[in-house]
Amino acid sequence: MRLKLKTKAAFVIIIIALILSATSITISSRIIRKIIDSNYNDKANSVSLMVSRIIDKTKIVQIKSEIDKIYNSLENKVMSDQWGTPEFDRYLSNYAQVERSPVFRALTNMLHYAQNTAKVKSVYLLYINKENKHCIYIADASDEPCPPGCIDYLGIHKDNLRVLNNPELGFPPYISRTKEYGWLVTAGVPVYDVNGSVLCYAMVDISMDEVRARQRNFLIAFSLILFVITLMICGLAILVVNHAVTKPISRITKAAVQYCQEDSENEKDRFSHLNIHTGDEIEELADSMKKMERDLNSHIRTILSTMHELTLTRKKADEMSALAHKDGLTGLRNKTAFDKEAKRIDQGIPEGKTEFGIVMIDLNFLKVINDNYGHDKGNVSLIKLCQIICEVFDHSPVFRIGGDEFVVLIENTDYKNVENLERQMNDRLAKLATDASLKTWERVSAAIGVALFDPKLDKSVDSVFKRADELMYEHKKEMKKIRM
Repeated sequence: MRLKLKTKAAFVIIIIALILSATSITISSRIIRKIIDSNYNDKANSVSLMVSRIIDKTKIVQIKSEIDKIYNSLENKVMSDQWGTPEFDRYLSNYAQVERSPVFRALTNMLHYAQNTAKVKSVYLLYINKENKHCIYIADASDEPCPPGCIDYLGIHKDNLRVLNNPELGFPPYISRTKEYGWLVTAGVPVYDVNGSVLCYAMVDISMDEVRARQRNFLIAFSLILFVITLMICGLAILVVNHAVTKPISRITKAAVQYCQEDSENEKDRFSHLNIHTGDEIEELADSMKKMERDLNSHIRTILSTMHELTLTRKKADEMSALAHKDGLTGLRNKTAFDKEAKRIDQGIPEGKTEFGIVMIDLNFLKVINDNYGHDKGNVSLIKLCQIICEVFDHSPVFRIGGDEFVVLIENTDYKNVENLERQMNDRLAKLATDASLKTWERVSAAIGVALFDPKLDKSVDSVFKRADELMYEHKKEMKKIRM
């Protein structure tokens, strides 16, 4: 009976146990968390309801009235997110008389009793100012209470905004996690006055840090047990797959590696020697490889020939690219190459790589030399100036960007020594000007402009380039004045 590869591969499905295990852990964790969260939400809501029923509403009315009167009289209302600031302390000082009143202390004691009885993190009372969307604290029994008059913004939780239009809904239980308070479940139930209007809300915070820690420990233990079981199943699966699949495929792979290592000029017969009779797709694969070997033997030389032609084409393309960035007369890099370098430096400016400068050098009298002595002598002047520039700025790239214009991009060593290099350049040119042994076209003269990157003035290489160009033309004008 011929067994298909998928039949043998069925054993490999055991490996999927790893994925199934991870899925089981994820689903279990979510289900457990959902159950726990639901229980805590119910508890928070129940405690809030209990507080709303036992709290003394006459005391709430009295304290709320005093707080509301002060709140409405204050022009500047400081939110609780400025807790600890002098502004916040000054704001709360307005409510100090409320906090010292016997009625407030009695109300707080009632909240303490409810908080200790229910064993929750905090029980507190607040009411809503619809106009400003403020939650204003009346009394708080927590260990670190919010004083009367303390303000929270209502929109801190999106579901809370519903209370503006439907005050009887209160604050449905929700779970949050903050740096200050950790995991909390919060709920608030309306407290009604004698007229049936919402007076305030009885709020409850229940800490979930401990239950979250127990939940995490359970998940770790469950994961470890499931991981051990999965490893055992995977070990069995590996043994089965190794015998039925891996070894035959390894033989085919070894033949393929040897096939690639053999001399391409000789006939290859690695696959023809394979003797695989597994009765499934692996045997079909071996037969296909034998046929492929026969086909490749007839086409391999054509492929190698094509690769050789492609290599030659790429080499020519690289040579053409190099020529596209090179000046034909001087051998320097050209304007295209300079633009490429400028783009590189521009990309580094936002990263703080700003130690660079531009040296603009313009050959004087090129047109005069061309007109009087011929363009070949003008070329001699260009080459002569090029040699001087390269000798002086021997650590920096030099570009010929126009007929008589040269640019030096100074960085690193030349950047730190730019003033000395500019002086050397001028000295070399001055020495040539007084050398009577040289031909007119050999006594080259040039105007120089140097500009260093200044973050207060420049945002790009182009900005530095323009400043250097302006300085070069100023130098050229000064040279003309001296000649006159």
